[in-house]
Amino acid sequence: MFTRSRERFKKPASSPVEEMLQWTENSGFINDDYLWRIRNYLNYARDCGLESQAVVDSCIDLATTYTDVPEIIENRYSKQRAWDDARVTSLGVNRASRLITMNLDPIYFEAILRGEKTYEGRAYKPNSDKNYPDIRQNDLIQFSLSDRNEEFALDAMARNLHYGMKMVCRVKDVIFAPSVHGVYQIPHFNGLGFQPMINGPSEMLQLQRAAVYHTFPGYHELIEQHGFLGIELEDPQLLTAA
Repeated sequence: MFTRSRERFKKPASSPVEEMLQWTENSGFINDDYLWRIRNYLNYARDCGLESQAVVDSCIDLATTYTDVPEIIENRYSKQRAWDDARVTSLGVNRASRLITMNLDPIYFEAILRGEKTYEGRAYKPNSDKNYPDIRQNDLIQFSLSDRNEEFALDAMARNLHYGMKMVCRVKDVIFAPSVHGVYQIPHFNGLGFQPMINGPSEMLQLQRAAVYHTFPGYHELIEQHGFLGIELEDPQLLTAA
């Protein structure tokens, strides 16, 4: 599988997209379907005015989703098998509904509370205390406002939210794929239910919706190694009044 170090390039180009395009053009693998796809997606992103490292990661994610290069196909299968095995083992145990706690940035807290964001996307971390493979229909997820960024306090205030607010949602379904774009193809709405704040149906916006998840701390590496899941949510209820 193609991986790239974020410190690979010592001389920055005009943007990360241009930088990666230069790398692919000089790689020598002209007939490699994977790099061909990456180049095409990067060219499209550049034509749309997208420049960030997260967009580069989204283009790589998209190429990983669709390429027919055997090594990458096997990598996809390996991640899918690991999830499927863990999922079968977990669902084989009868249990009562459980409560899972998660943190959300203010923009996502508000979107879920309003019913606009119907899927919570997460990088799959096999040893997470959330036990993602065991999350099932009718489990409850309690969301709290995240404080991982000082700017979130101002953002929360602008949205009439405050720290200490909590919301609970019921789990409707859990879907998994080896990549973000792979998950987006399952519900067939190109990520709109994951990132409704990036509005519209175009391929450019699909790239941006997937790019968001590659900006979260540690997510890029986890998605590359283990895959990505979407938790479908319903019936959001505010537990702590503003």
